[in-house]
Amino acid sequence: MNVKQILSISIMLLWATFAFGQLQGVITVTSGDPLYPTLSAAIDSLNHQGVGDGGVTIMVAPGNPQTAPAGGYAITASGDPSKPIMIQGNGNTVTAFSPQASGALNDAIFKIIGADWITISGFMMMENPANNVMAATTNNMTEFGVALFYATPDDGPQNCSIIGNTITLGGTYQNAFGIYANSRHTATAMTTAADITSLDGAFNNLQILNNTISNVNMGVVLVGSTTGNYMARNIVVTGNNITYGFTSSFSGYNSVSGTVNGILANNVLNVTINNNKLTSDNTVTAGTLRGIYHYASGTIPTNIKMTNYFNNNNIFLKRKAASASIYGIHLDNYNDSVTNYVIADTIRGLGSAATNSSAIYGIYHQGTAKNQYFKKNIFQINTNTSGSVYVLHGGNKIKSNGIQVIDSNRVDLIDKTVAGGTVYFYYSVSSSDSTVKKYFTNNIIDNVTLTGSTTFYGFYDTDGSSLNSAKKYYSNNVIKNITGGTSSLYGMYVTYGKYIAINNNIVENINNGAGIYGIYMGGSYTPQIDVYKNKIQSLTTTSGTINGIYSNASATGAIVNIYNDTITGLNSAGSSYGIQISNGVTTNVYNNLLYDLNSSGTSGTVYGIYANGGTTNNIYNNFISELYAPSSSGSNQIIGISLSYGTTQNVYYNTIYLDGASSGTNFGTSGIYASTSPTTIVLKNNIVVNNSTPAGTGFTVALRRASTSLTQYDNSSNNNLFYA
Repeated sequence: MNVKQILSISIMLLWATFAFGQLQGVITVTSGDPLYPTLSAAIDSLNHQGVGDGGVTIMVAPGNPQTAPAGGYAITASGDPSKPIMIQGNGNTVTAFSPQASGALNDAIFKIIGADWITISGFMMMENPANNVMAATTNNMTEFGVALFYATPDDGPQNCSIIGNTITLGGTYQNAFGIYANSRHTATAMTTAADITSLDGAFNNLQILNNTISNVNMGVVLVGSTTGNYMARNIVVTGNNITYGFTSSFSGYNSVSGTVNGILANNVLNVTINNNKLTSDNTVTAGTLRGIYHYASGTIPTNIKMTNYFNNNNIFLKRKAASASIYGIHLDNYNDSVTNYVIADTIRGLGSAATNSSAIYGIYHQGTAKNQYFKKNIFQINTNTSGSVYVLHGGNKIKSNGIQVIDSNRVDLIDKTVAGGTVYFYYSVSSSDSTVKKYFTNNIIDNVTLTGSTTFYGFYDTDGSSLNSAKKYYSNNVIKNITGGTSSLYGMYVTYGKYIAINNNIVENINNGAGIYGIYMGGSYTPQIDVYKNKIQSLTTTSGTINGIYSNASATGAIVNIYNDTITGLNSAGSSYGIQISNGVTTNVYNNLLYDLNSSGTSGTVYGIYANGGTTNNIYNNFISELYAPSSSGSNQIIGISLSYGTTQNVYYNTIYLDGASSGTNFGTSGIYASTSPTTIVLKNNIVVNNSTPAGTGFTVALRRASTSLTQYDNSSNNNLFYA
């Protein structure tokens, strides 16, 4: 045999040794196998020999429970799209090593260190019951079910999947994390900052699907780089069932928020967190409690478009200890490249085992994303805080040309058992500009019970800081069945907007122990408002004033149109106002139906329309009737239209019918009342019939004027029908 033949055979043998050494196909781990009797043996071979063509599936045969090595299985071999690495558990239990190294903070059951295209599925991962030393400096516990770390700052674990596992760790151990990935430290030094140096070092395209995680302090923790262009991206956390929560007093894992979270994603772009069930029920003893927390401790990039999804999650939260806030979903620190969807989530609970004073948030969108969609979310809140409750806090400055949509959300229950603070369905106090559009449609706020000095707002929107503030559209919302306390209650409070439209809303069945406003709108930065086709009905207060619609537009040149509204069933122990005009340059009030307005007080007053300010008020084609104050005593207790203040009052084509009576000593009524304050009053083509019964020194009057002078009464006034 010549030298060439010997060399050729040697090369072939070397090639055969290399090719057949790589793992490929299906490898079955079973206790009787001479090569792979344990999962450790299979993973060691994978790490040393790599993966061959077509990839490899390492499958633990049913009935073969495993014990992880000290620190956990460390997977370092990488696959690729054509050579994926699948590690399948077939329902086998993997028990953590015992005891883990004393004081170590990086023990896991599985670790993926810089490896790509790894899938771990179908295992039951459990802490070893013999591990019971929980003091961080001397602990012998397991920190992670599955942990993902970079191998080098430019070699991270990419395209990995954690699917269908059951992870049960050390219960009250403060450093127990179900699934953990962090680009801000090495695989060994958890508390020392050592950020990645390229996007290749990130855990991109990670999928965490359909896992059951329990007995952990935090369910899923994902921390990307603080450098925007290196942040992990395209992350999916879907279909997981996570029971979690103990304390915020865990060790200082780098860039991990010092709060308790079901799912935490920091510096992660294009994230999908959908269809998860998150439960923390009376176990958290310290620190802020959240269901989902997505934020950026770094500066997110501006050179890519980002879309995040937080949909169909079911979240129940209840604290064990008091005096720390609770958030169902908290989203923070974005820019104008971000669009967020928060759709069809159910958020329940948000209470505590003890009375407390902390703020409560259902959904808090704190970050200034350009486009924000909140749709079809359901809230069922039982809370015992004396602090404020924000069901949907949208109080961020929306980026220019952005949009915020609040659509088809539903409050099934708010039961706040402790007095104090304010309850808001929607809250915003920012400064979005006039290129921004905000839509509030088809939301239902129902079944709210408050107590004591608790204020309530269905919608509280003062987003704006100039005449060029956001445009706001409120339509087809329902606010009903509200039992308030002893502080004011507002169905809608909307001010500051380049344009505000409030239409086709229903505010009904509200009972309170203080003032009620069905719709309050205006403000110093609102040049135009349209309020139309709303129904405000069955509002009752045992103390204070009721306003069906209250207009307070004080902006320069403000134009307000209030039309085709129906206001009925107002019942106050003080004063009842169907529509009150407090301010405005031009206010048009027309085609409204106002009836069954009442005061039960001994000095109560009732007004159909009350013009209490404004430059020019045009009041026409309104129908006003059934105004009653059956116990009131005073000279002018029922007034169809009161022209009390303002400059010019144009009153045309209105129909007023009064037939009140009172047991009061003196009782007087007026179809139309004009004080001395307006400069010009024009009355044309009105029909005023006052069939009320006077008492004592009171009078039944069709038109009552405070001045004997005719200076303010314009000569063009004509064609009125007055009957008393």
